[in-house]
Amino acid sequence: MSIAQQTATPARPQRTRRHTSLEVAPVPRRGLALAKIAGLVALTAFGAALAAGVTGLAIIMFVTSVGG
Repeated sequence: MSIAQQTATPARPQRTRRHTSLEVAPVPRRGLALAKIAGLVALTAFGAALAAGVTGLAIIMFVTSVGG
């Protein structure tokens, strides 16, 4: 590395290590986790039922229009 490159390159600041005290872990909220999982399952079931209903309606409309 040439002298020009050395002077043009900014010096990196020294990282000092901070000593942090240990913190108490938060209390796990099992009820909240179960409620979130139940909500996701319900939303997925609703989406599947909606998709099945739309597909069934489309099939019925197609059959009635073709069958005349």
